[in-house]
Amino acid sequence: MDINKPVYLVLIGGVIVSSILFGLAFSIDLLFPSYSQIAYFLAFAGAGVLILTPYLRVVVALITFFINKEYKFVAISSLVLLVMVVSFLTGIFFHIAPKG
Repeated sequence: MDINKPVYLVLIGGVIVSSILFGLAFSIDLLFPSYSQIAYFLAFAGAGVLILTPYLRVVVALITFFINKEYKFVAISSLVLLVMVVSFLTGIFFHIAPKG
C-alpha cells in the first residue's frame, strides 16, 4: 500500500473541513449577528480540526507502515506521535508559551 495517498487524503480532508467550518462561522456571523455563539462554536471547531489534522496524519502513516510491515518506520512514527502528544499536553496543562 502506498503511504502517500492516505496521508494526502487526511491532509486535504482536514483543510477542506476546517475551511468549511471557518466559512460557515464567518457567514453566520456576518449575516446573522444574533447567532454569534453558533459562529464562535463553528470557528472553534474549525480551529480544532486544523490543529488535530497533523496528529491524524501521523496516526494514518503509522497504520500504513504497520500494514506494509515497515516496522522501523512504525517505531519512528510512534516516537513522533509521542513527542507531539506530550508537547500538546504540556502546553495545555502547564500553559507553556514563548516569551515575547
